[in-house]
Amino acid sequence: AYSDKMMKEATAIILKNLNNPDFTVDLLAKQLCISHSQIYRKFISVVGQSPKEYILTLKFEKAIEMLKSKKYRVGDIAFELGFADAHYFSVCFSQRFGVAPSQYFTK
Repeated sequence: AYSDKMMKEATAIILKNLNNPDFTVDLLAKQLCISHSQIYRKFISVVGQSPKEYILTLKFEKAIEMLKSKKYRVGDIAFELGFADAHYFSVCFSQRFGVAPSQYFTK
């Protein structure tokens, strides 16, 4: 179906831009050749999240993978995922998971 194809394409674009701090929902919409309101409606109907929430979900999935590997410091992960600073990344992570990134695998 069109929605599945669009979500696969959207996910691929997001994953390719995970480390780009300037990547926005508007840029995603532009690359998919649809309007901001269309992309919002599609994401809500297909994944139940706004495009911005979905982008964060993918970033946090990647962050968890990186934390699990124990090869990266929190600051490195924040940078890799396009966050301007490690503190902001930690705050967002803690809000979502209830623990700091450094304690995620010790809970």
